[in-house]
Amino acid sequence: MKLNKLLDIIDKVNERVGTVIAFGLIVMMFIMLYEVVLRYIFDSPTIWAWAVNGLLFSAVLVLGGGYVLLHKGHVRLDILFERLSPRGRLIADMATFPVFLIFLSVVVWQGGRMAYSSLVMGQHTLGFFNAPIYPTKIAFCVAAALLLLQGIAIFTRNVIALKGKTNGRYDASNT
Repeated sequence: MKLNKLLDIIDKVNERVGTVIAFGLIVMMFIMLYEVVLRYIFDSPTIWAWAVNGLLFSAVLVLGGGYVLLHKGHVRLDILFERLSPRGRLIADMATFPVFLIFLSVVVWQGGRMAYSSLVMGQHTLGFFNAPIYPTKIAFCVAAALLLLQGIAIFTRNVIALKGKTNGRYDASNT
């Protein structure tokens, strides 16, 4: 079925993005290690390490959203959710989807406007290092789009599971 193939592609993209950005944490660790060695052993701190790490951390943080949603790692009210039947969990998940959809649609729209504006003006941080900000703003917009797509994929699978046409592999009851 073409729909399942599209949903699987969304999953794979978020899985790969999550795996790749995990390496960003390793890069951040080495940047800070480099900074600490230069600062405390050679008494020669960098002007760029904190700025680069801040921008990298922002990108890593937001780009992990779709991956975390795929693996059901976001916080929810388990004390209420666990009291529901599997069908009730599906319905509860689906009931919250309109808020998710509206919120992330606005985030993608406005984030896209801000990212474009930042790119066009070549926005940079203030200070000695003067790092570009627009890659982080673009990453934020891409991350919101990936999160939105993952939410749509999960909602679609929940609708299919509610109709009884799948084993509910991705439904809310399999947490």
